[in-house]
Amino acid sequence: MCDADSEIVFLRHAQSAYNATRDEARDSPLTREGRAQARALELGAFDYVLCSPLARARETLALARWDAPACELCSLAREALGDDFAPNQMAGEHGLRESDAAFRARMRVLRGLVAGCAARYGRVLVVAHAGVIAELTGVAPHNAERVTRSLCALLMHEHGG
Repeated sequence: MCDADSEIVFLRHAQSAYNATRDEARDSPLTREGRAQARALELGAFDYVLCSPLARARETLALARWDAPACELCSLAREALGDDFAPNQMAGEHGLRESDAAFRARMRVLRGLVAGCAARYGRVLVVAHAGVIAELTGVAPHNAERVTRSLCALLMHEHGG
């Protein structure tokens, strides 16, 4: 399954209102600076794209320059559900909190999905959040920053390599 030609580009969303002020709802839109960051992104061509369903990730992808025959919203790529989520948002009506173990388990499933897409399609873009990207790659990117991994490196990181 480890194809040396497969490349995965993880992109953290651009600056959101929450990133800038920490006082708005977590599923906040991009700031003016964030929109400028997203418009400045020249990502190139991909064979497949996976994007978090949260507004800041979708907006980043919509404003960036990229090309791909297929794009899928992927709820596995959303950030961790914590106590700081507003009720009735991603945490659900009952204010559910995702445990660290549940988050890591979801990341294992996402890693498998990303690896499968890379093995099947080739070059894959994943638009997500810092914690998600850090869990998958070991690197916590800044706003609108990319982390590129080969399929082999993605799979080795899962096994502590």
